[in-house]
Amino acid sequence: RDLDGDNCDDCSSGTDAPSADGSDFDNDGLCDLGDSDDDNDGVMDVLDEAPLNPAICRDTDADGCDDCSSGFDNPAADGVDSDGDGLCDSGDSDIDGDGIDNDCDTDLTGGNDCQFDNIDDSCQLAANDCNGDSIPDDCQLDTDSDGTIDSCDLDDDGDGVSDTEDSSSLDPFLCRDADADGCDDCVSGFDNPASDGADLDGDGLCDLGDPDDDGDGVSDGEDEAPNDNTLCRDVDADGCDDCSSGFDNPANDGLDSDGDGICDLNDGDIDGDGVLNSCDPDHSPGSDCNSNGTIDECDINTGVSQDCDLDGIPDSCQIAASAAADCDSDGQLDSCEIFDGLDDDCDGDGILDSCALSQGSPDCDLNGIPDSCDIANGALDTNFNQIPDTCEGTFFIRGDSNSDGQVDVTDGIVIIYSVFGMMAPPCGMAMDVNGDNMLNLADPMFLLQGIFTGEVQIPFPYPNCGPDLNSLLPCSITTNCP
Repeated sequence: RDLDGDNCDDCSSGTDAPSADGSDFDNDGLCDLGDSDDDNDGVMDVLDEAPLNPAICRDTDADGCDDCSSGFDNPAADGVDSDGDGLCDSGDSDIDGDGIDNDCDTDLTGGNDCQFDNIDDSCQLAANDCNGDSIPDDCQLDTDSDGTIDSCDLDDDGDGVSDTEDSSSLDPFLCRDADADGCDDCVSGFDNPASDGADLDGDGLCDLGDPDDDGDGVSDGEDEAPNDNTLCRDVDADGCDDCSSGFDNPANDGLDSDGDGICDLNDGDIDGDGVLNSCDPDHSPGSDCNSNGTIDECDINTGVSQDCDLDGIPDSCQIAASAAADCDSDGQLDSCEIFDGLDDDCDGDGILDSCALSQGSPDCDLNGIPDSCDIANGALDTNFNQIPDTCEGTFFIRGDSNSDGQVDVTDGIVIIYSVFGMMAPPCGMAMDVNGDNMLNLADPMFLLQGIFTGEVQIPFPYPNCGPDLNSLLPCSITTNCP
């Protein structure tokens, strides 16, 4: 019989043994005759090039490696795949996956690589070896970086002059002096005889070879100022430079209004009044508020006039125009004294505190600060009448009955003594601990609760000094504040 249905008789061994009823190459319990995959490599025998060899079967991914090289059908892992691209190395044209074919990859060829790009130089010679020396052009000297190496370039330094005519073929700033003006034609970095050096007068000759650098008609050897065409000499001794017009012309070298020997064109003080033209209101636009013959800006710049607020107007003119600008008549703008911290303006109204007080602002405590500022800066005004409490009420600490600066049990005893008439209350305001304008036994009880249990809050002023302008009780002391 064939109980296991493997096409082999269970008694083929001479005894009933279904598990040993014929040759079983892969030991899977099925005799080879009835086993569709004798070598158990995952590929059916009919598709397996070597049905009895689990390491050989087929190459479905055509990568040059048998899909069963691992012992089981696995095209994705059928051999060493260095770059992990799914192709085994033996069938991979780029083993390391760097984008360079193996036969041009210097990691594999060991060839020269002058560009350091991992590509063998031998693979880069096409259209890149103008002199046929088997070295890529981009690895050889190209002085002017024009894309043609020097050995193939007719103008190595790219200055526009061929190497055969260039006195310095590797320096673009030196070549020749075709115009014989004493300056190299390539001084600009390119062949340009018309612009081959500094040419002050723009006559096409560089100054080095120009006999008249400033072009004023007077040779440099006779010119007192060879680089200034408005200065050269005074042949006619008229006090005006013969080149004041920009060219040598003694007969028309300029007016001299003040007869100081300097023609008006170059005279910084044309009218000779001692004030430079630029600061003279007769010659330059500008205000002269103090009528001193000098523009305000110049007075300020030279220190003749002060301009503390930097508005371009001398302080003296602002004060002259408005006495309110200097309320204390000290010659300084109030705004600057405030800004510089030289005087106070506590309320920021632009009026000095000293002037505000002299004009009637109240200062009840005579501390030199208007009361409104004292209050704004923290002075107490408990009744909001704009008068500091220091000028109206007695300062005390509520609960400090014995005026020792502390609130404790002793103060409660003093209050009890006073309530029973055993002593006169020195300050009824301080003994009125609950602030009800009455002095009775409720006050010592309130005090003890306030300092021991915290169940009640002793009213202001407590724990610091202050007044109670609503209190009706007497206080025979000036203050009980420490």
